[in-house]
This record gives sequence, structure tokens and C-alpha cells, in this order.
Amino acid sequence: MIGSWAPQSGSWPQVLGLLSDRVAAQWKGDVAKVRNLARLIGQTDSYRPLPGSVLARDDEKLSPYGVSYAALHNLNTGVTQLQAAQELMEKGPQRVVAAATLLRSSLEALAVALWILDSDEQIERISRTLAWFKHNVADERVAFEDFVGKELSGDNRTADIRHIARQNSVKLSRVNARVHSTEALRFADTSLDVPNHLLLYIWRLCSGVAHGRPWAFANLSSTAPRAPGAGSEQLVLDEASLRVPFRIAVVLLDAVIVAFGERTEAGPVPPLDTPDMGDS
Repeated sequence: MIGSWAPQSGSWPQVLGLLSDRVAAQWKGDVAKVRNLARLIGQTDSYRPLPGSVLARDDEKLSPYGVSYAALHNLNTGVTQLQAAQELMEKGPQRVVAAATLLRSSLEALAVALWILDSDEQIERISRTLAWFKHNVADERVAFEDFVGKELSGDNRTADIRHIARQNSVKLSRVNARVHSTEALRFADTSLDVPNHLLLYIWRLCSGVAHGRPWAFANLSSTAPRAPGAGSEQLVLDEASLRVPFRIAVVLLDAVIVAFGERTEAGPVPPLDTPDMGDS
């Protein structure tokens, strides 16, 4: 069970135990849903905003920086990573670290998509979207500044984004604020109907694995952790322990799809138990 070696205070260990017992029954349906959704996003325009929809009106305000583009990009990224994590989970314990790292990235992308979409206020969706685009530009400049300097010649994106912000009465302080994954995940954790802040816990667990933290490895292990220096034996990681994080990721994915449907007037989401036609 996930979290077997975590502190036993509070009620969340019991919640994790119940979830661990139940996710096996939902695993096949979750896998089929993620596969079908990845295929749907990649092959159709089902999640493009229809004329007159909420997101279509948002996009008109921001062209060419669409709210729908920002949300769909994060949705597509999250689904792609979630599908890859699931495929690695089926390859055995030697792929647990890679799968957990992908789950972490998927949770972050899906949380940002929900954060952008969820507000009923257009000005809030616009502010969050412009901040996301501005953060992207800033990240790109940091990536290249050692080669070309801090300023990229001919790059007017920051000025364009700020101009669009002024046109929509968005404070520049909102646009200049960095989009932090933690903020988006806290927002999603509050929005979702999951107990004991489990979304935050499983994100931190997967992040711990990605960063090589012993406590995180211990909580994905089927064997008791050893004291530091007690020996060189490696923990036996259990791929089944990632099924709870995967289940919570699917819960978050469901929330993003619902929000997207409401904003785009898109068709209904394939039900959880939709057969995976690729396996028939």
C-alpha cells in the first residue's frame, strides 16, 4: 500500500488504505479513459471552443494569446504524460521512478489547466492566461541568456502581452507574476472532492521521487526502509503503489474536462468505462 512507511498520525493513512484497496477495481477503466482521451485530443477538434462559447469570447479579447490554447496545451501535456506514466507502470518496478516523475509533471500541467479554466470571471481567466504566456517567455529567455543575453532581438512578445493586458484592464502586476505549480495545485486540491489534501500529498510524493528523496522512495516500496548507512541494499519499489497517484490524477483530469466542456460547449467526455477500441 502507498504510504506504508509514512508517519501514522492523523486520519489520512486510513484514507490511503481505503483508496489502495479500491483503485484496483478502477484501474482498467482509468487506463482506457486516458488512452481514449489522448486519441480524441490528438485527432479531433472536440475541445476547440465553438463560436459564441465562453472560451471563444475570451480568445477574442486576447488574440493571438488564447485562453483556449493555454488550457488545451496544459490538458494535452497532462494527458500525454499520464498515458506515458501508465505504460511505464506496466513494465515493472524498474520503471517506477520514471513513471512517478511523469505523474508529477502530469499533475502540474492538469492543475494549471484547471486553474486557468475554473473561474467564472472572464477577467480572472484572462489574467491567469496572460500570466502563463508571460511566464513562458521569461522561462525561454532564462534558458537562452547564457548564449544570447537576456534580451532577444526582435522579440516583442512581452510588450504585446502587456499591451493586451492594458486593453483588458488587467493589472501588470498580475501579468508579471510567475505561475507557480504549487499555487495551481493548491487551487486544484481545494476544488476537487478528495479527502485529506491527497492531491498535494501524491504530488509531493512523486516530486520526492523525481528529486531522489529517500522518504519518497520508502513510501513507494514494498519493503521496510533501512537506516542510513545500514547497508547498500536498494528498496524494492512497487509499481502498484503508483495506482493511487494515477487514480487521483484521473480525478483531476475529470475536473479539467468538465471545466473545458462548460467553457467550450464541447461534447460529453467518454465515460470512465468506455472500452478501449485500440485493444479490441
